Amino acid sequence: MSMMGMQFALLARFRVVAAPFGEDAVVQFHHQMSYVATIFIFAHPVILFVADPKLLSLLNFLEAPWRARFAVLSVLLLALVMISSMWKRRLRLSYSPSRPGNSVGYS
Repeated sequence: MSMMGMQFALLARFRVVAAPFGEDAVVQFHHQMSYVATIFIFAHPVILFVADPKLLSLLNFLEAPWRARFAVLSVLLLALVMISSMWKRRLRLSYSPSRPGNSVGYS
């Protein structure tokens, strides 16, 4: 979770952080670390399911507890954010502040 929190701090463009490295280097680091953080986040449930196959029952969205439903939803939403970030040029997405989607959570 700290890696995800760091992603927001990197793009906040704090002068203390950006000054020694430059904004371009900080943004490039953000891009690289977002892939690493996403891999770790997607690997976490896979490791849990391999270690204890009984946990696969938590993927039954209709009968799973609410915490499991929200966990599945959060992984799906993270996948959506990553896909939209990686394909933003192909999908012709703009991340300008005037776009309504930015206030929802695009980073």
